[in-house]
Amino acid sequence: MDEISRLPSPYKERFLNLIKEYELEVIEPDDAEVETLVRLYMEERIVPSDVEDDARHVACATVLRVDALVSCNLAHLANEWSNKRFNGINLKEGYSAMTIRTPEEVIFYED
Repeated sequence: MDEISRLPSPYKERFLNLIKEYELEVIEPDDAEVETLVRLYMEERIVPSDVEDDARHVACATVLRVDALVSCNLAHLANEWSNKRFNGINLKEGYSAMTIRTPEEVIFYED
């Protein structure tokens, strides 16, 4: 929600309307846990310093214990190198392993 709040119009309104239209539940993770993971990810240079929000996405998903994070960001998130490094820290910190995949990898298309 923090990231959505920083979007310019009309994007911000579009996302907020989708949340309302589909009655999505907004779940806020523990900020302290998230920031601890972000700091660890950044110290290990898993993502460049100018894209800390990418690390925050992974940290939020980790703290919320999701099974998979879906991202179009191949450069910093949805690739095996990053996935292994994020999970190395997550496991060391007592969290479960999580997979980061592209939409094409998780969408089932019927013929």
